[in-house]
Amino acid sequence: MLHRSLAVLTLLAAASWPLPALAQQVTVTINGRPFSLNPGPVERTGRVFVPLRGVFERLGAGVVYSAGTINATKDGTTMSLHIGSTQATVNGQPQILDVAPFIIGATTYVPLRFIAQALGANVGYDESTRVVAIEMAHQLPPQPPPPVRPPAPRPPPPNPAQEVYLRAQEPPPGTQTSDRFAVVAARFSRNVQAASVRVRLDGNNVTYRSGVSSTGFSYKPPAPLDFGMHSVRVDGRASGGMGFDRSWTFNVTRSAPAPIRLTISEPAPNAPIGRSFAVVGNTAANASVRVTAGATPSSTGQFDGTTEAGPRGNFKLRVTLRTLLGQQAVSVKVTATDPATGRTAQTALQLRLSQ
Repeated sequence: MLHRSLAVLTLLAAASWPLPALAQQVTVTINGRPFSLNPGPVERTGRVFVPLRGVFERLGAGVVYSAGTINATKDGTTMSLHIGSTQATVNGQPQILDVAPFIIGATTYVPLRFIAQALGANVGYDESTRVVAIEMAHQLPPQPPPPVRPPAPRPPPPNPAQEVYLRAQEPPPGTQTSDRFAVVAARFSRNVQAASVRVRLDGNNVTYRSGVSSTGFSYKPPAPLDFGMHSVRVDGRASGGMGFDRSWTFNVTRSAPAPIRLTISEPAPNAPIGRSFAVVGNTAANASVRVTAGATPSSTGQFDGTTEAGPRGNFKLRVTLRTLLGQQAVSVKVTATDPATGRTAQTALQLRLSQ
């Protein structure tokens, strides 16, 4: 019980000891050069104390610290100090310190004057300037430069605003189409604010008739488009707020009617024929079929006749020739016309006339 009480009293007494003041105004120089320490020196009872390892290494001494004992060596000089003790030895000879080494936090502090003089330096103190000057007889190892902090990285530049372009336009820009109900559509190169999109066809706002989303739009004309050039204009805002305004043109043309089918099964090309022969073939249903024949492709004087194809397009027409003296060939031209659409088709045969 008595031992416990003494321990408590010891702790209370230690807590009441004043902490050493930071010697912020004290400057240390070695051979005229400022000696920077981190952490800095502290002052106790009029004595300047410096961090253990920093001062020993700067003065060119090797140091080993273990279990509260400090052992330093330099050029054959050995030194031993103890935390909390004023007893020290230099080259085996006992020495008395004014103030014992101590620990603050994780840093061990030693008396600067004693350390410097024991290692062969002269120490002077100018009270007016509060400069502790240490002069060494030999050149000191160069003090490593303070670490250079790399500059703070610059913040990355903001992402440049991305413009909106149109893709997969229909009808494609600059093209022609014969479809007067062609769908007008396009996709956006990036997402947009669908509510901001406006679609205009030839200057007319058709947005309310269009299907618009954040990725594209589509418009189906309710009436046939006029023949000629048409312009499409689309504007709005991207999802990031940047505006866009894009346009293209296309052309609606009148398409020429495609020819109807027309095939001739008899006679075969270059086949021998007599003065009378049949032309047999197939074309559009109920088409009007005209057959001309003569000695030359431009001649129609030897035969000119017509017939009507059946419901399935089949037709047959008998040709009778009034041949010319010495004639050896016959040119046959067949023309079919669809009465429903007015579309036509034409083919020609070159035949050999057998006497």
